[in-house]
Amino acid sequence: MTESVIPRDVTPEQLNPLTFPLHGQRLIEASAGTGKTFTIAALYLRLLLGHGADGAGREAPLSVDQILVVTFTEAATEELRERIRARIQQAQQAFLAVAGDGTLSDDPILRQLLVDQGDAEEQLRAAKLLELAARQMDEAAIFTIHGFCQRMLKQHAFESGALFATELLTDDADLRRQALLDTWRSLSYCLPEELTEALLQIWPTPDRYMQTLRPYLGQSEAEFTPDCRGYDLLSGWQDYQQKLQGFREQWLASETDLVELIQNSGVNKNSYRKASVPKYIGVIDSFARGHQAGSGSRNAAFPAIGAGGENPGRQSGA
Repeated sequence: MTESVIPRDVTPEQLNPLTFPLHGQRLIEASAGTGKTFTIAALYLRLLLGHGADGAGREAPLSVDQILVVTFTEAATEELRERIRARIQQAQQAFLAVAGDGTLSDDPILRQLLVDQGDAEEQLRAAKLLELAARQMDEAAIFTIHGFCQRMLKQHAFESGALFATELLTDDADLRRQALLDTWRSLSYCLPEELTEALLQIWPTPDRYMQTLRPYLGQSEAEFTPDCRGYDLLSGWQDYQQKLQGFREQWLASETDLVELIQNSGVNKNSYRKASVPKYIGVIDSFARGHQAGSGSRNAAFPAIGAGGENPGRQSGA
C-alpha cells in the first residue's frame, strides 16, 4: 500500500497509517488483501483524536458527523461501519486502561496512539472523545457513492432542483418493463384488427419488441431517419394496403407479359439461377392471388424466399 499527493508527479511512499497526513488531497493506492479496511479504521481513529505530529494531523479533532467515508456497495458500508465501531471501542478501552494502571495495549497502532497522546489527563480526554464517537456511530456518514449523492440532493433540494421525496433506484428493470408494456398496449390495443395482426407478425410478444428497442436504450443523442414523430400509423398502413392491392391488380392483369419480361431479362444468373426463377415467380403469383398467409405484414409485398428458391411462407398458405 502506497501513498501519493495529487497531482501524481510525487514519488510514491510506503503508507504508514500513523504518520499519513490528514489534510489536503491525498491518494492511497492499494490492491486486494493489503488491509484497506484496517487502514481506514486507523485513519478514522486519528481524525477523532486529532492525532498527528509535525503537521501530519489536523488543527482539532473531528466528530463522527464531520467525517465522510464512501465505498461501493451496501455490504461494504455495513462492514466498514462495524469495523470502525469495534476499533473505536477497542481504542477507548485501551486509553482507559493506560490512564488507570499504565497498561499499554499489545496492538501496535493503539500502542503508538497511547504513547503519542501524552499524560493520563490527555488519555482520559481521548477516552471521552472515543466514547462519544461510539455512541454516534449509528449516525456516521458511511455511504455508497450513490447513497451519498442522494443525501446531498435531499439536503440541498432547492439548490439542486431535486424533489424532497426522490427515490434512488439501483435497478431500472421494473420501470423499463412497465414502459414497454404501456407502449405495447398503446400500439396494439387501439388499432384495427388487421393492423394489429400485422404488428404481431413483426413483434409477436412484448419481449420481442424489447429486443428491437434494447440497442437504442440510453442513447440520448441517437437520431432516427426518417423522423417518424407525428407519423399516423393507421393512415400509413391503409395507404400501404392500397399500394399492395394496386400491385396485385397490375400483376394479375399483365401476368403473362411480366413473366416473359422477367424470364428474358438480364438478371444476374448467380443470384437468380434459371431453375429458380419460376419458383420466385410462383411465390409472387401466389401472393398476388391472396394465398400468402399474413398478407398484411410489413414484408407482405416481398414474400420470404430462401436459398434455392424455397418459400417458407407459401407452405402454410397454399
